[in-house]
Amino acid sequence: MQFENVSTKYGAPMGRYESRISPDNLPPFKSLSLFRVHLNSGGYDDGGAYWGIESNGERLYCLRGPGVLVFCRAKSRAAAIDKMRINPEFLIKREPCFVADLRFTCHREYYGTAEPGYVLRFCGEWVDVFQDRESARAAALNDSRNWVR
Repeated sequence: MQFENVSTKYGAPMGRYESRISPDNLPPFKSLSLFRVHLNSGGYDDGGAYWGIESNGERLYCLRGPGVLVFCRAKSRAAAIDKMRINPEFLIKREPCFVADLRFTCHREYYGTAEPGYVLRFCGEWVDVFQDRESARAAALNDSRNWVR
């Protein structure tokens, strides 16, 4: 999950609270992450906050780090960096793609056992669970649905 659950019995909040830091208290080098917030078809993030439907090709991005939580809409990650006026040297490098076929995802999660495993999904649908990330990657590369090999 990208965010903690904020939905209540009275409904969902509109967006999330932002916290910003002053320029005097800049974070340590390479401590901020900028990522796209995944919204469902109703316009809610995975924690239940309502953001509205993405329109005009603008996606919702989040800048997160120590003392910082800022959201903005932009057409791309680069546009979000420009819009938020982020110095790129403060951004943590993104992890490389799991596999070239971006329809496959792999996350460490609990799946009904005492210990979490690496759950491989194709377009959000469960494929299998593995003990390590490399085994899941090999399975995704060998899967018949992987068009990019």
